[in-house]
Amino acid sequence: MKRARSICFLILYLLLLLPQARAKADIEYWQGFTTMLPLARYDNTNIQLQSFTVAQLAPRFDGIGVLRFSNGPIWMFNPNFQLGAYTDLIYIEIPAGHPTQEYRFNLEPTFKGHWGDHWHWINRSRLEYRLFPDKDSWRLRNKMRINFKATDFVFTPFADNELFISPRDKGFDQNRSRIGVQWPTAHGQSVELAYQWRWRKNAQEVWDSDHILMLFYFFNTDAMENTP
Repeated sequence: MKRARSICFLILYLLLLLPQARAKADIEYWQGFTTMLPLARYDNTNIQLQSFTVAQLAPRFDGIGVLRFSNGPIWMFNPNFQLGAYTDLIYIEIPAGHPTQEYRFNLEPTFKGHWGDHWHWINRSRLEYRLFPDKDSWRLRNKMRINFKATDFVFTPFADNELFISPRDKGFDQNRSRIGVQWPTAHGQSVELAYQWRWRKNAQEVWDSDHILMLFYFFNTDAMENTP
């Protein structure tokens, strides 16, 4: 219990430092909604449809900088492995005043496990085919996440790190590190608040950093419908 409280205080401290970001570091705010809908069940396999929307805002954007819509099925083969296949439609206002679109096709295997009763890990890989109006590319992403779950603590602190590799472009060109907390608001519903520190390689092959505040909402309609 004391350890979980210490983690939460650390997160709040870092969030208070967010407005102090200077120099080349940009500040962004991301807000997302994820909905899980049951599709079918076969023996030990549960199939759900995931719909995800996220909006990214920042002072350097002219309004919403990035707006992403993602949909696709997830095959949950067992508690330790699932496979997702998604299509994305992404509106991009970067640089401001020159909007464009991106289409993505994603394959996403995810492995899960735990160490003891409180520490849970998730390793998610994502293979993306990205289609722009003037080019196409492939990208590989890998995220490792650690959750701390305690039965006497409503919040679930977490930390994760995600690597981005674009073989046909800049190679290793982005890294995202996050710390945050997730908590249930109702059965089948939860909220996640996090701070993300993102490093990205710009057109001059120089690394820039961003400080991002993230607020995500999750709705699992299957769990909501089966509430006792």
